Amino acid sequence: MINYYESIPIGKENAVLRSQLCVLWNMDERQVRFTIAKLRSEDNGDDFVIISTANKAGYYRSDDRSVISNFKQEVSRRARHTFIPLKKVNRILHTHQNQASMTNSLKMARLDANLKGSDVIKELKKLDRRFDKSLLSKIENGLCLPTPDQVRVLTKLYNKPINDLIGIYINHD
Repeated sequence: MINYYESIPIGKENAVLRSQLCVLWNMDERQVRFTIAKLRSEDNGDDFVIISTANKAGYYRSDDRSVISNFKQEVSRRARHTFIPLKKVNRILHTHQNQASMTNSLKMARLDANLKGSDVIKELKKLDRRFDKSLLSKIENGLCLPTPDQVRVLTKLYNKPINDLIGIYINHD
């Protein structure tokens, strides 16, 4: 069996196209995208990240911090763009009462843990120094979703299982 991770080359100059991975891995494009996403979600202890760019240059692994930082910024921009429609969708789907309930769910979890906003901000700043009161407010008010890393920190701080915190966003009816 092929080791999918190891078959992704190191260095942009060696990037492999998705179509090439389809042939190499004997998968269709959707399966390749799913496999890449799964590989990216796993931390095998090395310092390489699977990189792809918006300009369709292909996939490659890199341990170059500047390349990884640029990739992080690109992925973050895409994620923000993906969630933009949620504000209007939430407004349409939920009554004012349901919105108020959802709005206060994460805040209630924080208060149940006897934490101030500043306590949460201090911990989340360890992940991202730009994290601030405004971002916490947006997360608590359902205007943006926390990242997976932020959810992990919140589960520890709030002493709640991850499914409870994620459920706040999924099951807010």
